Amino acid sequence: MRNIYTKDILLGIIGILIILISIFPEPIYVSIPYSVYNTKWNGCSEFYKFTNTYGNSYIITSPHNLNDYKNGVIFIIAPTEPLTKSEIDKIRKYLLMGNDVVIIDDEGVASNVILKHLGIDKKIASSSTYDIF
Repeated sequence: MRNIYTKDILLGIIGILIILISIFPEPIYVSIPYSVYNTKWNGCSEFYKFTNTYGNSYIITSPHNLNDYKNGVIFIIAPTEPLTKSEIDKIRKYLLMGNDVVIIDDEGVASNVILKHLGIDKKIASSSTYDIF
């Protein structure tokens, strides 16, 4: 009988955690590098606040809702996974509507895939840059 209660309690705790994560996702993003919710040295919260002082900034988690925005700039900061063909097609359409996209990355792995599918010859080098001084 004791195992049944333990199992029910664990399932209840897991269920509550799943509900809390779906309602309040921001705490998860607080520690992710380059997240707008991350206030540490490797976060983009200050950059997000700065962009809001000169206009409206929106957090876009998927390129599939880009059609709602006009006359804008998208910042893709250090993507960790390559985008799908469908997502890159949405970005291409966004660019053709007269908008801009800025890719910021120091490794270039996923960014180079985006550039290749957009038909851009330039690449982001994964090697370190050095100052001659």
